[in-house]
This record gives sequence, structure tokens and C-alpha cells, in this order.
Amino acid sequence: MPILCRVTRGELTESIHVAFAVAIDETGQPFYSTGDSQYLTCIRSSLKPFQAAASVKAGAVKAAEFNDEELALMCASHKGEKIHVKTAQSMLTKLGLTVDDYECGSHFPSDTLTRHRMIREDKDAQPLHNNCSGNHAGMLALAKHLGQGTANYIKKDHPVQRTILKYVQDVSGLETIPT
Repeated sequence: MPILCRVTRGELTESIHVAFAVAIDETGQPFYSTGDSQYLTCIRSSLKPFQAAASVKAGAVKAAEFNDEELALMCASHKGEKIHVKTAQSMLTKLGLTVDDYECGSHFPSDTLTRHRMIREDKDAQPLHNNCSGNHAGMLALAKHLGQGTANYIKKDHPVQRTILKYVQDVSGLETIPT
């Protein structure tokens, strides 16, 4: 039976999540599983720490002189608050890039207060507000460090994505990863 996670707010259930899990020992052998251990899923933002680690391993984070806050933003989704936008902008500045180099798109902040303030002030959403902007700045750093163009850095055949895939293959021990 899969693990069920119920997210509540007071008496109200906001969401229910199903989790399939496999725990392995140091030799890679499973010692516990629940649900369908062969279930394929899109890991989405949970890949961010691995994407950041690939950039660290390649030397891109050091070359860009990203600080701990900037590295943390590479590893996580954010809510588009001022501190997040400022940190992402700092990363672009260190790279000599602008928001026009982002390929992550724009959306309003998920932080309610920030979103409502922007709407009241008739401000448009920018790529810096995208909850993935720090992660994308990290990929842009990797593109620059690899000596590759930043255009199309999100395409699976770009050297940035191939570098990340190779890193995930190396740390997971999987030769084939569905893309």
C-alpha cells in the first residue's frame, strides 16, 4: 500500500499525496519498499539539488563566485519574495546576464502578499519571480562555464542538460534515465 500524506489546514484537507518509496542499503539493495517500486514519475523540482550539484562539480558555482544564499536558491523553489528576486538578480549580475537570458518564463509570485502588492501596483510578473529562477541562473552559470552559449540551455541536447543527466546517472548508478 502506498504511503498517503494528507496536508491539512485546521479541519480542512487541502491535498492528499500518494508516495511510492524504496529504501536501499549501501550496496544498492532494497531493504524496504511500499507501493509500486517500478513506477516512473516526473521528479520535477526535486531534481534541483542534483542540477545544482552538477554545476558545483563542474566548477561553475565557484567560477561564478556564487555565495551560499545563491547556491541555496539554485537548490530550491521559491515564492518570489524580494529576497528571492534580489538573490536571483545578483546571480545574473555575476554572470553578466540579464532576465532576457532566462528561458524559465514568468509568473506572479506564489507569496500572496507579494503577488497582491504587485497587482495593486500594476506591475508585471518577471522571470525573476519564477519559482525556478535560482535554478535557471545555476544552469546559465553552467552554460557559461562550459563555454557554451546560453540560448536553448533548457533543451535536452544542450551541453548543460547533458552534463546534468551524466551527473544524475553517475550518482544514481543508472545507465538509462527516461527523459
